[in-house]
Amino acid sequence: MIYFLVLPLWLLGLLGCGVLALFRPLRVLSAYLALAGTLGVWMSFALSTGAIFVPSLLHMEEGSQAGAAVFIGGYLAGMAGGGLLGAVLGLLLAHRLTRGRPIIPGRN
Repeated sequence: MIYFLVLPLWLLGLLGCGVLALFRPLRVLSAYLALAGTLGVWMSFALSTGAIFVPSLLHMEEGSQAGAAVFIGGYLAGMAGGGLLGAVLGLLLAHRLTRGRPIIPGRN
């Protein structure tokens, strides 16, 4: 899985968001970046891992080419779609938690 590379980068991104949160004008931006990244990574991980079960739920034979194609397609779709869906949900959550304040003060 590609997540052995993604998870350390996600943690490094969270560290960067923590540093941004130390500066008052960048706290809202930090919340947006942290939540979008976190939900994006974990939703992508959850959906791509769930692709393991799709061929068996569709009652496909073990080891069949069709089952392998469904697994690979589901895995790739779960990675990309889950990441995008998680990032959008993270942005919506950050907007709700920050009560719609501008991301960078002074810019609307």
